[in-house]
Amino acid sequence: MKRKDVEELSLEVIACRWSNENLHYSLPRNIFSRSQFLRVLVLYGCKLRDIGTVDLRNTRKLSFESINVVGNSLNRILASYTRAEILTLKYRDSVTDLSANLPELKTLILMRCNGLKLAKLTVPKLQVVKFEAYNSHLECFLLSGMVNLMEAYLKLYGNDYQDCPNLLQNLGQAKQLTIECHSLEMILNSSVIADYSAIKVIRFELKTCCYQINLILILTLLKIFPNVEEFKLHQHGYRSRWKYSFRDDEEARSETNYEDSLPVDCSLQCLKRISYFNFDNNIQEIEVVKFLLQNAIILENISFLNCFGDFVEYLELVEVLKTWKASPKAEIVFGKEFWYPDAKDFRVVIS
Repeated sequence: MKRKDVEELSLEVIACRWSNENLHYSLPRNIFSRSQFLRVLVLYGCKLRDIGTVDLRNTRKLSFESINVVGNSLNRILASYTRAEILTLKYRDSVTDLSANLPELKTLILMRCNGLKLAKLTVPKLQVVKFEAYNSHLECFLLSGMVNLMEAYLKLYGNDYQDCPNLLQNLGQAKQLTIECHSLEMILNSSVIADYSAIKVIRFELKTCCYQINLILILTLLKIFPNVEEFKLHQHGYRSRWKYSFRDDEEARSETNYEDSLPVDCSLQCLKRISYFNFDNNIQEIEVVKFLLQNAIILENISFLNCFGDFVEYLELVEVLKTWKASPKAEIVFGKEFWYPDAKDFRVVIS
């Protein structure tokens, strides 16, 4: 193959993760003699040192998966990776420092880099950032220059969320924010003051079916994100079957009084769409729905997904929900997820 015939080159280097720990995978020089044509470079399971004088100026996508970073070799590579549009770094505790100026980067994916303590990136064109960690201890997470951030996704495992304030502080410019975790208190306990007024869509995915949702918690979250137009709350796992009766728990309901403790400056003036996955029939979650319906004056749609049982089980609840609507045009939608065999096929829309 003659150099003049090469227009675009994609290179994937895979080394066995279970081989000798001292393995140093040498990248073929004859390939990198044409590195000016390299558009995609994927390194998996390698011990990364220095790839020499490789020209990565035209590379658009670079992915490091399960690599063993030696010294400052990763940052040296990124220094020449000036036209990168996609950067992926996965499953590597040996990466502790990530610093680079990436003026063309649009997508940043950091997954299970639990050794990472310092991340300072200049990314003026960044549109999507995905961060996944397990009990990480990130001391500094600074993304500077962002003006076009559209989507931010945080997936946090374990119970140690001390790095969450550092993450959230940099993602307030996103239009859509998704947080997948085990509890919501990590956001409320944050001492970091940040502006989240740009966020229009907020999605929380709770990785437990036992977590208790209450009105004060939800309204405090909505206070943090004042201009949210779409609010999604998804709880994973099997929860109790729908068997709600509005006459049940009347005594407990009469004892519930949030008037003195609600965030008085919480505004629902922008809220248009609500999505609730795995909604339960306990009194705390009913109070959440009641308040949202009564105070979201421009609400267009509220959806309850993953519903169980026959349609007759919903009739009483439906009639009550209709009386709570502050927005005449709001639709109430009930649906089910197809992977539950005991849930009959239905989708009900109530205007």
